[in-house]
Amino acid sequence: MVKETIFTFPITIGSYKRFINEVFYLVKHKSSSYICFANVHMTIEAFEDSNFNAVLKGADIVAADGQPLTLFLRYVKKIHQDRVCGIDMLPDLIREAAIRSKSVYFYGTTNPVLRKISERAKRENPTLKICGAFSPPFRTLSPHEKSKIVDQINREKPDLVFVALGCPKQEKWMAEQLHAGCRSGI
Repeated sequence: MVKETIFTFPITIGSYKRFINEVFYLVKHKSSSYICFANVHMTIEAFEDSNFNAVLKGADIVAADGQPLTLFLRYVKKIHQDRVCGIDMLPDLIREAAIRSKSVYFYGTTNPVLRKISERAKRENPTLKICGAFSPPFRTLSPHEKSKIVDQINREKPDLVFVALGCPKQEKWMAEQLHAGCRSGI
């Protein structure tokens, strides 16, 4: 997919359907990758933190999640790009994973939310394979804990790992796991 630089990092350009197809292209053709959904908060974080900026530059896809970013692309860069919101795309990616016989893993948020997401995903997509779900503690993890979690996820061999830790923690986690051999993160 084509990318266009916004301030300090590249935004991926394409239709909503193209983004979904690209996610599954990455699942099929890459051993590990990650995708970010950028809004204004993430743009400011990347502008102020060069390490976080590098995380975004390392992503395979950075979608324009925030309307201000799509307006910037339209009026400054003269590129028509619809908003591609991560939370809106989640049900479509789950549905497509079920159709394509791909497995998913949910990482982040709280146990009650993970239960509700898993139950709803299975109810709406009975053929979906959910490999697992894990809610990490709300504190910095030790290297041993991090390794143990990645080992657990890798044992389950999910095709997609959906990450919900909040920005910039989730993007940093995905970039870190890319180098640890974890599967695709969104």
